[in-house]
Amino acid sequence: MENYERIEKLEEAESLINEAIDLIVESLSGTKHYDHANSYIIPHLKTWIGLGNPYDTSIGDYIEMLENE
Repeated sequence: MENYERIEKLEEAESLINEAIDLIVESLSGTKHYDHANSYIIPHLKTWIGLGNPYDTSIGDYIEMLENE
């Protein structure tokens, strides 16, 4: 697999994670489970797409690494 193909797949994964976050928020908003999800799963997913701790490795970081090879 070429790096451009890897990057395309990572970009797709990033998009799917964004979609998953939206679906989780939509599904759990207004329920007693929302606060728990917003404390655990949602922040973890956001970290993977670069919206969390800046010191954690995100998909964007992997894309950048592949672009620089």
